[in-house]
Amino acid sequence: MIVRLALATHLVGAILWIGGTLAAAWVAAFAARATPPVADALAGARRALRTFATPGMLLAWVGGLGMLIPSFTTLYARAGWMHTKLLLLVVASALHGVLSARIRKAADGSKPATAGLLQGLALGLLACALGVVFLAVLKPGG
Repeated sequence: MIVRLALATHLVGAILWIGGTLAAAWVAAFAARATPPVADALAGARRALRTFATPGMLLAWVGGLGMLIPSFTTLYARAGWMHTKLLLLVVASALHGVLSARIRKAADGSKPATAGLLQGLALGLLACALGVVFLAVLKPGG
């Protein structure tokens, strides 16, 4: 029962995290591309990150670690795919942080948003997320 609760928490968190971050990034990129930049859209993207994406990231990590830690030495310690998955998740978390900071600075007017950078960060996050899904489903070499 605990493992299923951890799995549900992990999946709901991952959907909120990745979906919310990608949506906020694309909205912010379109807002940044407008002349002048659309301040309300940037503020909305920032609110979406704070309300959905960042709590989703925390839920994904808590649920994932809740499944990983009890079985690490018996199932995952020698699974290369799991180590790669964890690395991709750390990179995705870092991209989320950079993207959140850039949107926050754009929303409060301290640094203009660059649409290309926001889109690049979003694509990097999407690539990490897709890699994680494929590794989790296929479990190559293990």
